[in-house]
Amino acid sequence: MLTKLCTIMMCFFVVSLMGCVGQQGGREGSMRSLISPGSVACEPLPAPTNRCDVLRMGAAAARDYTVAADILTPEGVLRDGAIHVSDGKITAVGCKAQMPDATLINCRGQLLTPGLINAHDHLTFNNIAPGGDPGALTHYAHCNNPLNAFADRRCAAYRFDRRNEWRKGLNAKVQIPTITQDKSTEALLWNELRHVMAGTTTVAGSGGTQGLVRNPDRLELMEDPLSDRAVRYATFPLGDFNQEQGLTDSCDYPAVVGTEVLDSLTFLPHVAEGIDAQSHNEVLCLSGRGVSPESRGVDTLAPSTSFIHAIAVTEQDVAAMAKAKASVVWSPRSNISLYGNTAPVTLFKDAGVNIALATDWTPSGSINLFKELQCAASYNQDYLAGYFSSRDLWQMTTENAARALGLGQRLGKVAVGYEADFAVIHPKLPDDPYASVINADSSDVVLTVRSGQALYGDSATLDSWLVGRCEAMGEVCGSPKSVCLEKTGRTFAQLQRSNAHSYPLTLCDASALQPSCVPSRFGQYSGQRTDDDRDGDGVPDARDNCPDIFNPPRPMEGKTQLDVCNAAERVPR
Repeated sequence: MLTKLCTIMMCFFVVSLMGCVGQQGGREGSMRSLISPGSVACEPLPAPTNRCDVLRMGAAAARDYTVAADILTPEGVLRDGAIHVSDGKITAVGCKAQMPDATLINCRGQLLTPGLINAHDHLTFNNIAPGGDPGALTHYAHCNNPLNAFADRRCAAYRFDRRNEWRKGLNAKVQIPTITQDKSTEALLWNELRHVMAGTTTVAGSGGTQGLVRNPDRLELMEDPLSDRAVRYATFPLGDFNQEQGLTDSCDYPAVVGTEVLDSLTFLPHVAEGIDAQSHNEVLCLSGRGVSPESRGVDTLAPSTSFIHAIAVTEQDVAAMAKAKASVVWSPRSNISLYGNTAPVTLFKDAGVNIALATDWTPSGSINLFKELQCAASYNQDYLAGYFSSRDLWQMTTENAARALGLGQRLGKVAVGYEADFAVIHPKLPDDPYASVINADSSDVVLTVRSGQALYGDSATLDSWLVGRCEAMGEVCGSPKSVCLEKTGRTFAQLQRSNAHSYPLTLCDASALQPSCVPSRFGQYSGQRTDDDRDGDGVPDARDNCPDIFNPPRPMEGKTQLDVCNAAERVPR
């Protein structure tokens, strides 16, 4: 009776998340106990010798197999659960007992997460180190330190009000050199591999190439077509590539997009990247709310729209995005290192706006999604009073990111009928599996799989599963790894030679230079929290309209703070 009751409870849990259905539509297996709300457990396999052991091999081992691990879902963890993969799709989720008799990969004690989704990157620029080409910016490392950025007048040139300042060196600001972008296949594969090594299977990266991550903004590169339309990526939706003086009172930009962009899978433009009135004007003109009666711009807000950055926004802008059911793509490291500020994500969350997390690029952002998650987690803890849970942050790189790219029905979940995009990750924090993903590095990734095909992982596992089909990379931060490059037409040795002077695939040294995640601006704030300034925004708590949430006055508002504490009551959901 108890076994039957537990099986029913487990299937109720899995049906609500993923469909408790196997290949023949039967209920899945023998749940042993209900651990806690949102978490269930199956009968475990024996402990593996390696992090993942191949217990049996079927005739079609590469395309028809079962993986047993702790499965992460938005609602909880299926302990000692399993998924079955057939021809690139997930065909069963539950316990192993009812899985088809195929190749079985035992990853007991490891975490199985949906493949991470990077909703915004610039792959052709990711050969470039932080701050531009090595040695190009004399004081970059010095001014990357938030205390120096606050106290040293020279560092005022390293914090910007809008993006064309750093692109062109305007207004006595330094220009970040990005002239050495590399569009070669070898460079793109190198930059995509960097993401694969962090459990990432999809990157909206303004292009790409075939064989590694899915590239949703190029239909011909999606490889496993999930739609007959592609993401419409727009770095300059207003055509202001060469515009030195931004606008504040009209939408008379060189080339404003039209509503035809909404016919794409998702419209993904850079909007309001900065903290001044010129940056704010962009969101007005792309939501049809421009301040000039003669020029209101074009309303591109829709459920299929995801604004990248959206830093220079007001409560009214957030309300407009919420009403349209649009998304926002958040890149805190790049925002903070360039502008000393980032999007008001608690305000977006309070309004019900979907938030995805993304890396932006290596010159000012994160090397991979793990590093971006770690930046978001530290910013959340120190400057947002822990507003987001570790599960919330994880969802920004899985389900939320899939929704932001218009692919939420096929990606972002471990669910029956979804693409078999997943990563197996060694847990560093067993008590919080979602935080284990956030705190992982490339050495912790046991497997990265896209559409059922292994791309990267532990050499011991790949050598026994896909005999002779993957290449040894050597040790990655102390862990022997292999990469599967069959579909790329390149070998790992070729990629190494071609990218000898490119930014590395991973950062094993904790002291390696990364763009700062501590908000700071010259003479305004250093990001240091004190007894009378709990959020480190330079406004004493006694005068701060939201003393626990970082919200310094921005140039677009003068001395007024955006109210991010009391807006939940005013922003319609």
